[in-house]
Amino acid sequence: MLIRRKLGQEEMAGFAIIIVLVVVILLAFLSASLKKPNKDPLENYEVANFLQSALQQTTGCDTGRGYIDVKDLIFECYAFETCENGVNSCTLLETTLRNMILRSWSVSGEDPLYSGYNMSVRFNEDSLLINSVAGGETAENKYIATQNFSRAGDDVFIEFTVWYEKIN
Repeated sequence: MLIRRKLGQEEMAGFAIIIVLVVVILLAFLSASLKKPNKDPLENYEVANFLQSALQQTTGCDTGRGYIDVKDLIFECYAFETCENGVNSCTLLETTLRNMILRSWSVSGEDPLYSGYNMSVRFNEDSLLINSVAGGETAENKYIATQNFSRAGDDVFIEFTVWYEKIN
């Protein structure tokens, strides 16, 4: 009977050790799954989508045929056209783009997610129409979106870069 009692105690001790090991392994998996890795505050598609939607934004420039979007305003600016309300098309283009960027990609204030941006609009690769820059550049954390389009043999090249800080 004494031998039988010792065997029962050894089995209970072995069972307790197995339970402790399972709990330790579960805790290790739980802590690993709860630990948040450094995460980007945005995805590259968000930058590209912003650029796409910015080109379709209606502006305050009336050409007599109605108010035009940013994409058409770029061509008006290159042709040095003035809107019907007397506003210079290049001034309106720069103001419109800057306002859209500042509302969407704030680089100031308390603890901003984005450290800077740069949007350049080139016409036929050589003529720089707009170069809007704000904030600082941290080369390792950035997303770049580009957009190219043509009209009547003239090509427009837009590059939009957003620099950001990783979230811990």
